[in-house]
Amino acid sequence: MRIIEHIGSDHIVLRSENKSWTGAALLSEVEAVCKILSNRIHKNAPIGLLSDNLPEWIVIDLASHSLGAPIIPIPSFFSREQILHTIETAQIGTLVTNIDAFAFSLGFDLVGDVIGNFKLFEKPLTSSTIPINNVQKITFTSGTTASPKGVCLSSNDQIEVAWTLK
Repeated sequence: MRIIEHIGSDHIVLRSENKSWTGAALLSEVEAVCKILSNRIHKNAPIGLLSDNLPEWIVIDLASHSLGAPIIPIPSFFSREQILHTIETAQIGTLVTNIDAFAFSLGFDLVGDVIGNFKLFEKPLTSSTIPINNVQKITFTSGTTASPKGVCLSSNDQIEVAWTLK
């Protein structure tokens, strides 16, 4: 991964309250999550990521980026209706979350562990997915309406913004 390689493998690149990751450790975690996500059923559909912003969230996001799989962060503060709207609108058949009971209540089935207490869930899609070219992330915002709206971001867009923030 270009960003991690630039920082260096022995430097701390990610820290939580009780754990820190060097570039090498983070890259290892990302590779492990890539293996798990590459076995998902809906390879052409975006991956939903329902969680607060945690270090594991970053690992999952980097793994989807590495796979070229579009990811849709779903804020845990969204209402149930907003979450359902996002899942249906974006045709999410794969969900990664640390909120197991909620995933089950949305009709997803447990597939297995991903990282930390995050698990992979899947459910059948009711229609075929439309390939999304050059889109790595779709960010839904609740805005001023009850129905979230999605903004498509390419990998290059995200990397350019990240480099300007350093």
